[in-house]
Amino acid sequence: MNTLELTSQAREKVGARSAELARKEGLIPAVIYGGEGNHHITVDAVEAGRAIFTDKFYQVNITVDGKSIPCIIKDLDLHPVTSKIIHIDYQELVPGKKVKINVPVRAYGTAIGVLAGGKLEITLRKLTVKLDAGKLIDEVTVNIENLEMGKSVKVRDIDAIDGVEIMNSPGNPIAQVIVPRSMRSEASKSDDLATTEESEEASTEEAQEAEADA
Repeated sequence: MNTLELTSQAREKVGARSAELARKEGLIPAVIYGGEGNHHITVDAVEAGRAIFTDKFYQVNITVDGKSIPCIIKDLDLHPVTSKIIHIDYQELVPGKKVKINVPVRAYGTAIGVLAGGKLEITLRKLTVKLDAGKLIDEVTVNIENLEMGKSVKVRDIDAIDGVEIMNSPGNPIAQVIVPRSMRSEASKSDDLATTEESEEASTEEAQEAEADA
């Protein structure tokens, strides 16, 4: 499990002005909820960003008043132009309670379609899963070794994971092997040639039949 340790400072005032002052000091206003009570805090912008600007999933352990609280990022606000973090909502992880998280899906193995000249395309990079807050996972894997050219592997093809419910539609494709344009062109030429040969054979047969009738 990928984890990030953060220290926090309690926010004495909650409001737009105090939040703006905190951001000018390199701090991000945040709230932790889902446990026994809400905690209004600030965290270091750079450190907090390590769990945000990444393809990986992180559990974030935040120290509040000397106590470490395990959390996940539930929501965040980013500046529409600069993409700087404006506010973060953390959800406290309470073992026994179910949570929904978005985790990366990783395809492993070399597809036989790729070995045959196809191109692998990843179409789904994250999955939404529901599981016990005390038993998080940081990724889901799917084997693509038997993936043929022109075929796709779907959510339903993922092996069952104990205690994990995948929320995405079973028919959603995760990865596919595309037939390269060059191979499609060759196939098209072959089809055209076969069609021409069939037409010529048919014409010859018709001519022979006409001569026989004459």
